Amino acid sequence: MISVKRINDRLNTKLWILPVAFVFSALMAASLILICKLNGFTGMELSNSFTVGADIVAILIGLVLLYSCISDRSGIGEGTRTFVLLITMNSAALFSDACSWIVQGNADLRVCNIAINVMNYSSSAALIYFFWKYTVSALNLQGRLMDIFNLVLNILFVPTIIACFVNIFYPLYFSVDENGVYKRSEIFMWSQTFLAVALIMVILGFFISKVSIKEKMITASFVFFPIGNMLLTRYAFGISTQYAAMMISITLIYGLQFAEKQKKLMTTEKELSLAAKIQSDLLPNIFPAYPERDEFDLYASMTPAKEVGGDFYDFFLIDDDHLGMIMADVSGKGIPASLFMMASKILLENIALTGEEPAEVLRKANEQICKENNADMFVTVWYGVLEISTGKVKAANAGHEYPAIKKAGGKFELYKDKHGFVIGGMEGIRFRQYEFKMEKGSSLFLYTDGVPEATNSENELFGTDRMLEALNIEADASPEKILSNVHREVDKYVGDAVQFDDLTMFCIRLGKEDKDDN
Repeated sequence: MISVKRINDRLNTKLWILPVAFVFSALMAASLILICKLNGFTGMELSNSFTVGADIVAILIGLVLLYSCISDRSGIGEGTRTFVLLITMNSAALFSDACSWIVQGNADLRVCNIAINVMNYSSSAALIYFFWKYTVSALNLQGRLMDIFNLVLNILFVPTIIACFVNIFYPLYFSVDENGVYKRSEIFMWSQTFLAVALIMVILGFFISKVSIKEKMITASFVFFPIGNMLLTRYAFGISTQYAAMMISITLIYGLQFAEKQKKLMTTEKELSLAAKIQSDLLPNIFPAYPERDEFDLYASMTPAKEVGGDFYDFFLIDDDHLGMIMADVSGKGIPASLFMMASKILLENIALTGEEPAEVLRKANEQICKENNADMFVTVWYGVLEISTGKVKAANAGHEYPAIKKAGGKFELYKDKHGFVIGGMEGIRFRQYEFKMEKGSSLFLYTDGVPEATNSENELFGTDRMLEALNIEADASPEKILSNVHREVDKYVGDAVQFDDLTMFCIRLGKEDKDDN
């Protein structure tokens, strides 16, 4: 079954925000270009034509930025979501601003003019609101004062939007006369109240924030650029390029701040690559592992879901006649799981090399891990010892998957052993030990839940039945070939779906493969 946590993780990513924002902005850009093509700039003032052209270019820049966010390998976090909404609201303001000048002076489009300006006023308010949210995230603003600021803006935002829509019925901030001409009302400046309050809070936030001056200046450009634009145009009626100036600021923010993010991501990827190599080197990965021994043949592999994983396998000669075999799966993924994995692997091997019985090895490992397990992680473990001369296997299972065993001349079947509790979950646990015998031509297959729980695009599990079918494609083949068959079948089943869990397998066969075997 798909875990609730996995479903929640998928929902919480909110990846739909990016494509929806991109499509919405693309439709606005296409519509605006189409409107300009149909109506042209005939009858428009030169200043109006300049404004519409600047708005179109700025929306196209917004599309490029949104596409860059979609291509961002680091995913979408809270800061990115706010940034995307900021771009989208800026694009909406640009679209409505351009349309308002296109329909200006057209009596037949008077109602349309009113609706477009209502959209412009409300999208401007939303733009300011999301800029504040982005500022809080970018400058890491916290504390009681910031909570008060957030509350004030949240309260003011509602009447601000309502006031924008009042203009549909009553000329509060603007009017459109019978000739289709837009005019600001005498109380137009009151429409800037929300902007003024937000601006004061942003400035106070700059002083309170403890981030670097560079980050403050980048964020402040969103305020300085429009103000500089207004000073240059002297707030002239007909030239409203402040939204284009805001898009330039957003581009600067993306170019500098997100470029820094990519730089950090590259550094992290290099560190993860090194960690993956260290983890890989920790596991026995040279095959054939014991070329001088003709009593058995074995092979193992681990494919982590992330750069580093929490699964591990191990095998080692305790003495000339006893081979220890471990298959384990640590709770969680990524770096925390990999660190816990390495510690568990070393601990289990050190205890096992003393020659203790499997059940005692798991008991001692559990006691040791529980004492120092502040992170509350755990690991499932199957540990067995093969007596090479007789084929007798002693084993114990700490909450791990059932092993699959193939008798000589037979097929792989699950061996449903008695599961004990996981290691690291509780002190004082004792584990049951059991035995089975392998003959020449017999094989033992160990794996982690990443194999049966591999999921396709329909959220259906690969399952143990398909795993057994894959094992039995060439049941008498070499361990390497058997693992290759299982891996191939899992990949074929999963297809393009994301790998959510590590894929780790181990197989041992008594008696080495004959030269004429497949």
